[in-house]
Amino acid sequence: MKSADKAVGLVPDSQEKRYPLTNQQYGLWVEWRLHPDNTSYNTCVKLRLDGPLDKDRFEKALRDVVMFFDSLRMYYREEKGIPYQYVKEEDRAYLKYEDISTGAREETEEQKEQAEAFLAENLATPIDLTEFPICRSALIKTTDTRHYFIGLVPHIISDGASAILFLEATSIAYNKGWDGLVEAYGETQKNWDDYFAEATDQDLGQDTEYIDFWRQRLTGAQHTVDFSNNPASDTSSVKSGKRVYFDFTPDLSDRLKKHARQNRTTLFNVLVCIFSILINRYYRHDDLLIGYPVNIRPAGFRHHFGFF
Repeated sequence: MKSADKAVGLVPDSQEKRYPLTNQQYGLWVEWRLHPDNTSYNTCVKLRLDGPLDKDRFEKALRDVVMFFDSLRMYYREEKGIPYQYVKEEDRAYLKYEDISTGAREETEEQKEQAEAFLAENLATPIDLTEFPICRSALIKTTDTRHYFIGLVPHIISDGASAILFLEATSIAYNKGWDGLVEAYGETQKNWDDYFAEATDQDLGQDTEYIDFWRQRLTGAQHTVDFSNNPASDTSSVKSGKRVYFDFTPDLSDRLKKHARQNRTTLFNVLVCIFSILINRYYRHDDLLIGYPVNIRPAGFRHHFGFF
């Protein structure tokens, strides 16, 4: 650590801790400043909870999780044009709650639709990164044994691994309380103090050698593919997308796995190659940029809430 040292520590006359942003976080900060109403960069967990649920106990579990992981107590502020992330020492967990149960044992179709609309409304509500708390959650009760829950955490402090950690930790806190969190993560959980104390310049993206290599390598590559087959359309600002589901037959699945083993690679790499060939044959592009999420957490930060 060199360049970030001065930004880490307690803010004068405050109990809040201040940290710089990593290069990856800078990208999302700029995106949020340009499009503050865009909700595409919020990580989301959505659950249907079957069985009796104690709402007060559940809310207490959320507060325990928030207090245990410092990233969930962050918010952002600029000073002289430079953004910083601040950690509050508060266990405030924003939970919006509604009870539409009628005492009936079975959930009606209308209740299910109301629950979906409730969750969709919360999912579509923008999050202001400068207003604490920036994490949001919503719980709706349709019957005594059915609830729907949604948890929203801005991507700037979370990733796919963090979303899984959030679900696991909330379950532990609900069943075993704070002591359960300590038992599960006490020996392995790290926070931002640890990260910036152990991070190297390369971890923080200060080593630009590899960046220069890829900038040169990708010069002239096709950065946008218009899948609509409409040359006049502009896809550069499109923020929406869709998932496409399809099934492999057992025979085809076995053949693909066998092909991967024979070529000493993974099934994932085989499927990426197939997708590349498909795009090449449809659009005649020879140099393709295909993005997919990867888990690049530093060693020892398995149980750290953050964006890696």
